[in-house]
Amino acid sequence: MIDIGFMDVIKSENVEFINLNNGPFINLPLNHSCPKSIALNKLYDEMTFLISFTQLKIHEEATISASIKNIAMGWPTGEEQGYPKKNLGIHKDLHGFISAMLEKFTIDLSIVSASPAMVGTGPHKGIGNHTGLVLCGTDPIATDTVAARLLGFKPQAINYLYKSINKGLGCGEVSTDSSSPIKILGMRLIDAEKHFNKCAYGKDFSID
Repeated sequence: MIDIGFMDVIKSENVEFINLNNGPFINLPLNHSCPKSIALNKLYDEMTFLISFTQLKIHEEATISASIKNIAMGWPTGEEQGYPKKNLGIHKDLHGFISAMLEKFTIDLSIVSASPAMVGTGPHKGIGNHTGLVLCGTDPIATDTVAARLLGFKPQAINYLYKSINKGLGCGEVSTDSSSPIKILGMRLIDAEKHFNKCAYGKDFSID
C-alpha cells in the first residue's frame, strides 16, 4: 500500500482506511459446510454501499479472479483464516465458499480492470497485459460473466459463477448481439474479446 502509493492517495482524499484483517469482528453464518460461519470486520453491518475494485486474473483454484472472488476472499480475516487464508477449510470447497459468500453480500458496483490483466498461470506467476479495458457493472455476476469471456471462459466453466447463477443471484446470460440479457454499453462484446486477445495473445479472436 505504501510502496505503490495507495496510502498517499487515501490521505490526499481524506478517506478512512480499514484493514479487514483487524477487528472488531462479527460472526456471519454461511449456507456452506466448511466453514459454516466466518469472522468479518464489523464494517459488514455498517456499510451502505459496497464497491468491488480488482484486477482481472486467471486463478489456479478459482479459475478466474474478478469482482465476486475479490469480495469473497478479501473480507475473511487473516487473523482467523491465516496467511494465506487456508487454516479453517475455505479452500476445501473454494467455489462453494465463494458462492455462499455472494449470498451474504450485495456488491453495488463492480469494477474489474483488465489493464493489466493476468493470463497464463495466476494469481501470481502469470503474464500481465495492458489492454486499456475496464469493466464496470451493477450486477457482479453479469460483470464477471463478461470478464470471464475475456479470459476465454463461458460462465458454466467457472464453478462458483455457475452455482451463483443457478441460485438466482444475478444474470449470467450474454450474447454478442443486441438481444443479450446483459446490456453492454461502450464496446461491443465481440470487439472487446478480440481486442483483449490481440493484446494478450497477439491474435484478435472471440469465443463465438
